Amino acid sequence: MIPIESFPWEPACAETLLEDNILEIWRVPVESAAQAGQITGLASEEQARAECMNSPVRRAQYIAGHVLANRLRSHHGAPLFTSLSHSGEWVVVAAARNGPVGVDMECLRTERPLKQLSRRFFPPEEDAWLAQFPLEEQSHVFYWLWTAKEALFKALGMPADAAHFAARRVFASFGSLSLPQDLIVGNHKVGWFCAAPGYLGAYAAPLNISRTHFLRPE
Repeated sequence: MIPIESFPWEPACAETLLEDNILEIWRVPVESAAQAGQITGLASEEQARAECMNSPVRRAQYIAGHVLANRLRSHHGAPLFTSLSHSGEWVVVAAARNGPVGVDMECLRTERPLKQLSRRFFPPEEDAWLAQFPLEEQSHVFYWLWTAKEALFKALGMPADAAHFAARRVFASFGSLSLPQDLIVGNHKVGWFCAAPGYLGAYAAPLNISRTHFLRPE
């Protein structure tokens, strides 16, 4: 089972400004994007992109995430590094001052062809390591690796495609069938969090981040 802790998503204090050693991770329900006037919180190019989306679900996810990210930039000011991810009913946005960050969130769906995806997107060492886990745990470990890769590649500014996924390991040792709470990959700390019931999140942040706040808009 993935060793992640459940953190309370605290309502944000409007007066609080982001300190250099803090990572903020915000969560907002996608349905909030359906509220009247939400699209006015987008930049003009973001509005144009949203209006071109044929899927109402993807459009709502896009609007919710970018409106929240824009609010954070307006509130905290520069410099501010942000990353966002959406899955199902939720959107998360990570924000930090002292360097690029990445965040990913996935709904833990077991019906996906996880073995085929593992062979395609993971290096052979990771794929073989994943296969050693009991069948009932493999889907959890798959998402543990997947979210870490997505978050790390976003922080590094790399495309999260098959070639990059297959070329970059996120776990240095495969001698144990156990998962840490966090790990160091290059100049980034990678950690996991419970994004919502049935959703796993991961973040990648600069090493000098010492605290992570899990927040929700008031």
